[in-house]
Amino acid sequence: MKVAVLFGGTSMERDVSVASGAQVVLALRQAGHMVFAVETSQGVLTAEEEQRYLTEGISRVPPERARYEDWLAIASMPELKNVDLVFLALHGGSGEDGTVQALLSDAQIPFTGSGALGSALAMDKNVAKHLFLGVGAPTPEWVIAP
Repeated sequence: MKVAVLFGGTSMERDVSVASGAQVVLALRQAGHMVFAVETSQGVLTAEEEQRYLTEGISRVPPERARYEDWLAIASMPELKNVDLVFLALHGGSGEDGTVQALLSDAQIPFTGSGALGSALAMDKNVAKHLFLGVGAPTPEWVIAP
């Protein structure tokens, strides 16, 4: 199976995403899949760039300027059009709020995880709480901070 692992991003959880992406790339390769590591600021990593991520660890400072500066550009990458699946190893922000999921869905690129609507609803904790209550799921009291 050809899999693109998408990781990085500019959210506060970038370092977690990079660590996740590196581990997913290794695990999928060990399972025999053809894997492309796609870091959101650089696109598909070369073997040298990939080795740096896997061995040197995580830079907590996001890149100042990304080669792919918007999610639409990433979802339009030719490399993503030719994979069987995009494994989303993004954490926080646009990687979890339904933005990336919607763009990949629109481009008819299969991906892991929830769809755009489910992701967006889960990121809005107040809406999610009301949905849980609406189906009778127990949920603790909460307040919305201004």
